[in-house]
Amino acid sequence: MRLGYISQNTPRDVPPARLAAELEARGFESLWVGEHPQIPVAARDSPLAPMLGPLKRKYDPLIVLAVAAEATSRLVVGTAVALPLEHELFTFAKQVATVDQLSGGRLVLGVGVGLRVEFEVATRRPWADRYRLLGEMVAAMQVLWADDEPEFHGEFFDFEPV
Repeated sequence: MRLGYISQNTPRDVPPARLAAELEARGFESLWVGEHPQIPVAARDSPLAPMLGPLKRKYDPLIVLAVAAEATSRLVVGTAVALPLEHELFTFAKQVATVDQLSGGRLVLGVGVGLRVEFEVATRRPWADRYRLLGEMVAAMQVLWADDEPEFHGEFFDFEPV
């Protein structure tokens, strides 16, 4: 059996380097962190409001995972989940690739669309587009990671060779 640990990824938690080192020393296989880059004030009126308090203080997951990977040699680090649509495509793809390279390939990128209210604020797109938009962003990132002169032409993302 493989055992992983999911951190709330907030200032209330054990600092990431210490947490990761302790998890690895105790035989855990992985450390997982989530993200919410922004929580709109409008979410206070949501049925999810009681659980939103801690979310507004979440650390950036890729920075936390880079710190955790640096403090360990075997621990798999992953996002549970990252919200790529709340980031600019090229910067996010570069950050993910950097953490993966610096960790020796130990990064697992779990992705999702987040809460409706944060998705709509971040993307200015209708909620109905969320999975098509996410699928296309993942496809564009895969091209960026794989090709020397990547280009992509989709419905939502379109760029000439970079």
